[in-house]
Parts: sequence; C-alpha cells; structure tokens
Amino acid sequence: TAFKLPSGNRAWRHQVSSHNDSGNYVPAVAGGVLYVGGDSAVYAFNAKTGAAMWSTPLAGGADEVTVSNGIVYAETSALNAINGHILWTATPTGCCLTGAITVAGGIAYIADNQKLFAYNATTGAHVFTSAAAGYGDTVAVSAGVVFLQSANDLQAFNASTGALLWTKATEAGDSVSSLTPAVDGSTVVV
Repeated sequence: TAFKLPSGNRAWRHQVSSHNDSGNYVPAVAGGVLYVGGDSAVYAFNAKTGAAMWSTPLAGGADEVTVSNGIVYAETSALNAINGHILWTATPTGCCLTGAITVAGGIAYIADNQKLFAYNATTGAHVFTSAAAGYGDTVAVSAGVVFLQSANDLQAFNASTGALLWTKATEAGDSVSSLTPAVDGSTVVV
C-alpha cells in the first residue's frame, strides 16, 4: 500500500501475496519505480501511480529486494530493473538465507546462518564463501570490510577475499537486535 504525502491518503495498493502468507516484504525504490517481492514473484510498479510495470516469477518468492546500478537483487537472483528478466541466479549451499543482498564495490554479498557468500554483482560469478559463526542478516560494507552480526558477536571480513579479520563479542543472546550492523566512518553500530 502506498500513501500520499503529506496527507497520508492511500495512493494505491497491490496484493503481492496470498492472504495466508506470513512474508515480510521489504520494498526498494529507485528512479521512480517501486520493486517488491511477493510469495511467488518479484514486482515493479510505478511508485507514483501504482501502475504495474512487470512481474517475474521466482520460486519461493522474495522477502527483501535491493536495487543497485539497474539491477534488482531478490533472494539469490539478479533481475534487469527495466524489464524483470533474470540476469543470474546463485545457488549458495546452506540454510536460511535471510536479509537483503548488500551490493558494494561490484560484489553482491549474501548471508545465511553459517556462511557469507560473495558474487560478482553483474555476472553472478562466485567470488568467495567464508565461514561465519552464527546466524546473520543483512551485512554492512565499508572501506573494504564486510560486517556480519550474529546474536553473540560481530565479525569483520575482507570484502575482496572473505578472509576473517576479527570477531568481537556483543550482548550475548541479543534476540531483539535486527542483526543488521550500521557503519558510519570509523564506527560500526550493532
């Protein structure tokens, strides 16, 4: 559902999932287009009017999307932002891919509950896989370092090679954190 500002009146609405679906669909907006996942596809709508632009079926749907340099990243797929054609699909091993894909320096980073995966953001070529301790969500990337937070620690990886740089303890068992670190210059906040 889209709302007009400053009035708050409803501008338009589209259903992207079944009524029994419990997905947490997080949209992204770029160039006047709203991109959002659903229980079986990824959709593009004119952000102002709500006019449907395209939809692309995606097995299992997509909870969170990211848009960067004309590419929509949804789960483990990359789609052309103009027409929705699938550019590449990665098949990382493991379980439970969670947060949105993070794109930085031409690399797409994907976290699951035990690994950090990196792919060429344009071609989908595998760059590296690193072991990560614990469950992570969306990673943050800054100054050549990838930060991955779990319920018990914060890990820093070399953004080009995936080498573990350090691990620091956080509040043990932090079940209320978003597990998505934020970086501002010389500070990383969890």
